[in-house]
Amino acid sequence: MIRLALWSWLLVVVACAAEEQPFVDNTPPSERSRIFYLRNGTLGKIVDSSETRAGVDIADADCTAAARDRGFDGAWRAWLSSSTVDAITRLDDAAPWYRTDRETLLFATKAELVEGPRATIEPPSDQELMFWSGTSLEGTRTSDTCADWTIYVVPAVATVGRADAAHSSWVVQQPLLCSNYLALLCIEQ
Repeated sequence: MIRLALWSWLLVVVACAAEEQPFVDNTPPSERSRIFYLRNGTLGKIVDSSETRAGVDIADADCTAAARDRGFDGAWRAWLSSSTVDAITRLDDAAPWYRTDRETLLFATKAELVEGPRATIEPPSDQELMFWSGTSLEGTRTSDTCADWTIYVVPAVATVGRADAAHSSWVVQQPLLCSNYLALLCIEQ
């Protein structure tokens, strides 16, 4: 009888622990980190021929400049990998991250980046909202990065993401030609 009671108690404890707890963020909305989709229409060739910086550094500078134009302070990084660096390791853990409205939760933790956003980064529209990433669902680099963001000629391709998709579908399985004009995804640090 005691064993049965103990076993029942143990099952209740395990069942309660297994229930996913809702995310509660007590951070004031004005201090919440943001993510935005930068509609800059860039080719996969992010690095200009006269540029000495790496593609990821140029993309970070583009995100920071666009954030300033929107009135956003702070440091910003593009969700972008290269042949030598993974997007996930380029980011500080400034989670949780929200849409620019600071109300729509996208990622509660840095670890959630590998699962995809909880909601679409941008509200769905009549067109696909794709961005350059060179990044797998796991947040690591792929071999498809427009040769480290230096070329746009066919047959160069890159892995891309979607700002209008949530969860694992935010990473497009088929790489796109680097001659496409896409955007960047900017993440506050």
